Amino acid sequence: MQHTSILSGLMAGIVAMLVLGGGILFGSRNLRNYDPALLIYTFGVMFSAFAIVYRYTVWLQRLPTRMYWHRGLQLIFEQPAARRMLLTLGAALGSNFAAQNFIRRRCWDRWVAHFCMSWGTMLAAAVTFPLVFGWIHFESQPDAPQVYQVLVFGRRLVAFHTEFSWLRTCSSIS
Repeated sequence: MQHTSILSGLMAGIVAMLVLGGGILFGSRNLRNYDPALLIYTFGVMFSAFAIVYRYTVWLQRLPTRMYWHRGLQLIFEQPAARRMLLTLGAALGSNFAAQNFIRRRCWDRWVAHFCMSWGTMLAAAVTFPLVFGWIHFESQPDAPQVYQVLVFGRRLVAFHTEFSWLRTCSSIS
């Protein structure tokens, strides 16, 4: 059982790395929008994906964990209780994950600090990973170099002007 658990964890981790690598290749348009300076960072993220999936797969292979997992899925997908379970899960995610209410009950100052750090980390990850993988790309327009466009998976999402009127005013004063 131990060897099959490790082998299935290794296979699941390798599949996770291959899927992430394929997503990077697809999203960056065959590495066209990929920054090679971020290669080590990408390898770190891919190894982390492998490690998380490996550990989770091996953990699910243990008999008590598997029993709790299957029983939990049965409870979630029973028709009478499914809606209530999903609502409870949504409320718990909103209260504990999004609003960080478990900290607010202790101290207001700690809650503000924890809330800002938590959301700062989540937003940083939401921006950093797509940028590193080449899924989001910035480039100037060929006909107007002062206008930058945001490309998501190679498609133009929005464009913005890089020259700000207040900067012009400040530079003309000095």
